Amino acid sequence: MIINVPLDKITSNPWQTRVVEPDPAYIKELARDIAANGLLIFALCVSAGRQSSNKAPGSMDYLGNHDQS
Repeated sequence: MIINVPLDKITSNPWQTRVVEPDPAYIKELARDIAANGLLIFALCVSAGRQSSNKAPGSMDYLGNHDQS
């Protein structure tokens, strides 16, 4: 099932193991590429209410990407 969720409702995954933020230049280039080509890999999110009670109603936790290829 595909659900459109406003980006401001998506929070970072509390179990994400990365400790280094991505390079800002990479993020800008990625944003330009997504604007030009669209998002080619689906983002996986789960309802935050299932995993934590301190999230706003309707929030989603970002889990990662799902490559359809």
